[in-house]
Amino acid sequence: MKIGIVLRILWPVGAQKIAIMQTKKLIEQGHEVELIFMRDSSFSYKYEDLLRGVPYHVLSPNHKSLETPIYDLITRIVAPDRAG
Repeated sequence: MKIGIVLRILWPVGAQKIAIMQTKKLIEQGHEVELIFMRDSSFSYKYEDLLRGVPYHVLSPNHKSLETPIYDLITRIVAPDRAG
């Protein structure tokens, strides 16, 4: 089965790590899986070690995307401590 897992940003935090681990398990089970990050981050550590061997793409490598202002607004409203 072909599976795409989409994440907003390549941050070194829990959701991304879980998605990477799930991708590896699904690949082990014979699925064709690809991780898609909507944008890159400015963090120096981006799970390079965990992403080794995992097919993934960053749609907007310059830390910006068309959706970023929308997501930032929603984040400021819903979780102001995580905005930015």
